[in-house]
Amino acid sequence: MWLELTPYRLAAMPVVLIGVFLIALLFAGGNLGADVAKAAAVVFAAIVLPWGNRMIADSLIQEVAGNTWDRQRMSALGAWEMTWAKLFGSTIYVWYGGVFCLGVFVVSLAGVWRAGELILAVMMMILTGVFSHAVCFMFTLLAIRRQRQYGPTRAGFYQFVAVIIGLALLGAGLSGLFDRPGAGTIHWFGRTIPMPVFMLMTVAVWGMWSVAGAVAVMRAEFQQPGTPWLWLGHLGFSMVYIAGIDLVPDAVSRYAPWLPTGLFPAFCLAIVTTYVTAFCEPKSKGALRRLLHLIKRREFFPAVNLVPRFAFGVMAIGLSAAAIVLAGVFVGGDAAAVDASRVSLFTVSMFLFVVRDIVILLVFSSISPRYGERRAFIFLFIVYTAVPAVLSMLSLDPLMPMFWPVWGGDFSSSVLPALIQAAIAAGLLFVVRAVFSVSRGAGLIELDSAIL
Repeated sequence: MWLELTPYRLAAMPVVLIGVFLIALLFAGGNLGADVAKAAAVVFAAIVLPWGNRMIADSLIQEVAGNTWDRQRMSALGAWEMTWAKLFGSTIYVWYGGVFCLGVFVVSLAGVWRAGELILAVMMMILTGVFSHAVCFMFTLLAIRRQRQYGPTRAGFYQFVAVIIGLALLGAGLSGLFDRPGAGTIHWFGRTIPMPVFMLMTVAVWGMWSVAGAVAVMRAEFQQPGTPWLWLGHLGFSMVYIAGIDLVPDAVSRYAPWLPTGLFPAFCLAIVTTYVTAFCEPKSKGALRRLLHLIKRREFFPAVNLVPRFAFGVMAIGLSAAAIVLAGVFVGGDAAAVDASRVSLFTVSMFLFVVRDIVILLVFSSISPRYGERRAFIFLFIVYTAVPAVLSMLSLDPLMPMFWPVWGGDFSSSVLPALIQAAIAAGLLFVVRAVFSVSRGAGLIELDSAIL
């Protein structure tokens, strides 16, 4: 950690930052205020988010490539201590620069904002950095665990995603403070909360979940036993959290005023979480064999620990879809019943497409354990974008339900195509498993017994 803070680097950072802030002060007319504070916030985000994420990912990858990671795993440090050491040890230099930016930010607004607003903004910036770093750390370590046997790991995509999420959260939180007349509010479970306060609460909560996830992945790297309850707790909490926000699209709320506000956003969040989990989990045949062996012996409690997390996600999506369908069953009135039927069919169609896509991912992973996720992603991207675009250009819109959920269709034009495709994909998976698991040893599902 202290190797990052060489005398040259300790001197270089403030010199460069002083030059940047002098230029910002010059453009602001020589007066400290909101303009200089905005420059400090931008510089803070530029240093802490992309640079910090890059340093975290590179430190992990270089240690694995240099064969020093195994020695660290055998040290006296536990998963909790090792996670925090990596989060702040590899990024101590960017936080060194971030402290200067925070100082300029506070000094620039000391006579303009109230103390509470300054504290809120500073906490928002710090927690956003921690959240982004933890997300990058967790997914980079997952990538290392999945790709270790195949060679070098590339984590640029995870760095980019963590930066984008961090910038979006930080921008939403600070914009309300800088632009008070336009500051919005969030209605969350019947309470009206200012946008900056809500975003700080969101970053704090998800920062804790991301750190907990990073520790869980580190426990898996240490070959320590784990359970699915942390992942399930995160999924359930996230669904309840987003259910309190009025995020139902107008296209849905117009046809389904009877639908509980939070059900549809929670349903969509479960879909996103399941897709991310399915593409990030390691896949091989070992855990599947152990899982089937435990099930045959009726040792169900140990078997739960080996069930892939995305399988729990599919269950959560199915339960959410069932809740939406049940909510429409008790709708009175002919017109409302028709609208409820449309929403129900659309929801069931979405669920079946999720099942189809997950099975397709397993098929590609069975054929090519190393590149399966990448090829499945490209395939699904083409299916959801290029193919429908071509069909639309050829005026073949009736074929659209074969490629994505279509609003307003009946059972035969919405649910049935998705059901047929899911069944075909399941059959293909069975055939591929029988062929490739024998000829090449490629497995279907591996979720290390300690993962998350």
